[in-house]
Amino acid sequence: MASIHKNEKNIKKSQSKPSISTEEKGNYPVKDGIVIHDADQRKKIHSMLMDLGNIMSTSDWTKLDEYLEPKAVLNRINEEIIGRISIQEFLSKKNKGILKYFFNRFYYDSEKMLVCSEWITRRKKEKDQYYHEKMVVWFMKLSKENTIKTWYIWRDPFYSRFIEYYEPISEKCWMRNRKPPKKHTASEMCDFVRKKFSYLENADIGGWSGTLHKDVEIRPPWRVHVGKDDCVLGLKKFLNDFEDIGASILEILYDYTQPNVAIYIQLFGATKRDNKERCEDIDLSMIMLEDEQIKYWRCYFYEKDIPENHFSFIIFIKDS
Repeated sequence: MASIHKNEKNIKKSQSKPSISTEEKGNYPVKDGIVIHDADQRKKIHSMLMDLGNIMSTSDWTKLDEYLEPKAVLNRINEEIIGRISIQEFLSKKNKGILKYFFNRFYYDSEKMLVCSEWITRRKKEKDQYYHEKMVVWFMKLSKENTIKTWYIWRDPFYSRFIEYYEPISEKCWMRNRKPPKKHTASEMCDFVRKKFSYLENADIGGWSGTLHKDVEIRPPWRVHVGKDDCVLGLKKFLNDFEDIGASILEILYDYTQPNVAIYIQLFGATKRDNKERCEDIDLSMIMLEDEQIKYWRCYFYEKDIPENHFSFIIFIKDS
């Protein structure tokens, strides 16, 4: 389990075990009317994540051996490292200063053995007075033995604040798990994402607009509700500057305990109209549906070398 400092009582107890049920159906727990048939496996996944968070916080890289496949692949903000030893060496060079990981939540696709988890990180370099708080997402593909085959890491490029270490974690940084108003199947969620991509590729503003809830909330870069109108205006501005848009799913995670949520890695590309330069990026999105539309949409992508197409899309919506 990730370590908790004795003075961290006022920090949200993010290392606690996830609550899955308040009732039982047969031998399985039940959450929001959904039978959790793989509760024991989910506890193992949670325990693994807590150990990994502790490893990242303490820089005890030797403990990674039991979780990484020998030929595991780490993709950290679009930099790829192959092999267990190389990953340990890479992370040991990157994790400088005092670093603490605080667990937020995770999703698990039991069919595909995919795991996505969100974290709050607080880092303080030697000469810094305050801790730098960021948000991080991990997306993993596991083996049948729960060892990591592929591990993606992204940071939220816009969420950032400098704080005292023991300041409570904000409740405004992420969507909370809510009781799903409708239970969608894995194929329905995948079809919805593909439909959204199709509207975008065909510059169908009306169709794309129809996938958004009137009160849609998109993050980053906002800390507050945005709304559908600004998103549509942002897309119109984006289409004025870019053409030949392409979007495809590389991986999609469906957690049957959260059947209105889809988490997917996408390849997103577009061509600048003025000079025909092609821009592409691999990023991660999380969407939550309500009334058959996207009520919550969260993006993670590489903040230090953001392809102009994606960066423009974000800025156009922000400035609308």
